[in-house]
Amino acid sequence: MSPRDYLHQLPFFVITAAAAGVCGVVFNQLSHWLTRHVRPRHGRVGWKLFEVAVVSVGTVVLRFAGEFLLF
Repeated sequence: MSPRDYLHQLPFFVITAAAAGVCGVVFNQLSHWLTRHVRPRHGRVGWKLFEVAVVSVGTVVLRFAGEFLLF
């Protein structure tokens, strides 16, 4: 590969890194919101697992929706 090929690939790496950063921010904000507003005050394991599932599924859905909206 020539140096010019690397320059052609650079925008794709930057876009991928930016998308990963946005996904991280969404995950953290959703987790923070759920911690403040939804999480019960008692320590039931079932609710904590449900919270993890909701945040994870929400992040994955946003990522796939973003993929279809961008292309």
